[in-house]
Amino acid sequence: MTSRYKDPRLLTARCDGPQEFAHALPDEWVRQLAVAGTPQQARSRLAHLFDVGVTSTVLTPVGTDYLASLDSLSAVL
Repeated sequence: MTSRYKDPRLLTARCDGPQEFAHALPDEWVRQLAVAGTPQQARSRLAHLFDVGVTSTVLTPVGTDYLASLDSLSAVL
């Protein structure tokens, strides 16, 4: 199924916060743009995205333990 949202700003405007935005993300966006895995895998994925034309990213730590999520994200940076 193709998303009716072609611009993330439209989806952001429709959502009441980051959790709703995360739940509303179209599957194709997640598949195409996801950055996950070990720190090395995440760095490699980010490098690939920039190689194919991405000019900026927003990295959002996920999980119920926010401090641990931030630690994981900092390992990528």
